Amino acid sequence: IKSVRVVNSLSGISGRDDIDKQQIDINENGTVKHSLFNTKEKKVVQTFAYKVKKYWMRDFLNFLEPITTKWETDYSSKYHNRYEWEFFIRYSDGTTKKVKGTVFAPTEGEEVERRIQVLTKYDIEPFIF
Repeated sequence: IKSVRVVNSLSGISGRDDIDKQQIDINENGTVKHSLFNTKEKKVVQTFAYKVKKYWMRDFLNFLEPITTKWETDYSSKYHNRYEWEFFIRYSDGTTKKVKGTVFAPTEGEEVERRIQVLTKYDIEPFIF
């Protein structure tokens, strides 16, 4: 795995200044970018950039690869459509995998979320699943 992008969003009624979408970009070079969006602006409102030691990043990506190969592509529920997440994985060979869902995380998703949250000390805690 070369990189991972996690996007989660909340649809429905929210204030114009409320954060309703977050995106986390995790790259094998050790960079993590956490971007926040709101209803008022259809672009990034705030971005936080972090640097993670390459050893810890490679450890995370190596952990992630066997788990995500077992993931289905859709974990959506028709009963929960206000909240949705997307998980994009880019591989070394140039291929990508997109996994999406609503309320429910994929197999071992809680551990994946925990490991993303401890990669760095985030200014604002990211939502994953």
